[in-house]
Amino acid sequence: MTRDAPTTTVSLRRCMCLKADGRWRMMLFNDASESTDRESRLWRMCDLLSKEAVSPVRTCAAGAADVVSVIDLRAVFQHCLYTISVEGTHPFLTPK
Repeated sequence: MTRDAPTTTVSLRRCMCLKADGRWRMMLFNDASESTDRESRLWRMCDLLSKEAVSPVRTCAAGAADVVSVIDLRAVFQHCLYTISVEGTHPFLTPK
């Protein structure tokens, strides 16, 4: 049985469902800091995931042409959808 979960994407500004498609799901939860704060825990975690050899993203998606085909990475912010600057978030969170 497939279960879908409604979610709103900041980059697309629309509601969509998470579908069971065989990819790993990684949810990052931001604290009260701004999405553009380069010293925040979320930014540091994105740096680790995108650059470090110990990153589970790099390990699981090794050899994959597109990381998104293996891992669906999402960030959850505590701020209102329309106050988040997509261009100011970590590049690892920006759809390509």
